[in-house]
Amino acid sequence: MALQDIQDYVARVGRASLRDLSLHFGSSPEAMRDMAGRLVRKGRLVLAVEEAACCGCKSKQGCAAAEYYCLPQTSDAA
Repeated sequence: MALQDIQDYVARVGRASLRDLSLHFGSSPEAMRDMAGRLVRKGRLVLAVEEAACCGCKSKQGCAAAEYYCLPQTSDAA
C-alpha cells in the first residue's frame, strides 16, 4: 500500500476514521496513523478528532474511532 492509496481511499469515501483505514488496509492503527500523518504533514489530508465518537478505551495513543482524516478544503474563490 502506498500513500497515494490512502489518499485515494479517503477521497472516495469522503472521510475515514483511523479504525476504517486500519480495517480497509489490513494494518495496525499505529502503522496507519504514521502513514496518514505523513499525508497530513504534506498537506494532502487533514486530521480531525470527533470527541463524541470516542469509544472510551483511554488509549494513550488516541482513539482510533474518534480520529479521522479527510481531504483539505479547497477554495474556489479566485
